[in-house]
Amino acid sequence: MNMNIWRWADFLEPIPAQAKLTLGEGDTPLVRSRRIGPAAGLQNLYFKLEHGNATGSYKDRFGFMAVSHMLAQGKTRCLATSSGNTGAALAAYCAAAGIECHIAIVEGAPLDKLQQMMAYGAHIARFKGFGTDAATTRHVFELLQKQGNRPDTALQISAFVYSPAGMSGVQTM
Repeated sequence: MNMNIWRWADFLEPIPAQAKLTLGEGDTPLVRSRRIGPAAGLQNLYFKLEHGNATGSYKDRFGFMAVSHMLAQGKTRCLATSSGNTGAALAAYCAAAGIECHIAIVEGAPLDKLQQMMAYGAHIARFKGFGTDAATTRHVFELLQKQGNRPDTALQISAFVYSPAGMSGVQTM
């Protein structure tokens, strides 16, 4: 029996064995609330401690599945958008898979997340107004979608409308 995230493979889209990537994500603990739950009248309130994942957030569940699908499809280049955690997760999983990673960063993304992405070798670009100005955001998305249509490239955005395969990994939570 798999003791990693792939033990839930029956609930995910099929991935060939050679494309199944993991960095130890998943199986994060549930901890009963000692104060907030009882104060709110919820004796069985639990918190899921997702900071135990490889890059420190639940977005690793997106990253493992998105990049596994990229491997299965022979993609060699990842394009993405991020305000922080998605970029860190994709950068880590792409590095593990040997996939080039390019991330368009929203204005105001935290410096520590940018450093984390760069530590994994991601190429990052910050666009003034991206994520805060509708016209700029639309323009950046149009550019990414155009580049994302290349045969060697996958556009990974952590939303079901853009990346349903990657988002299916979040369902393992």
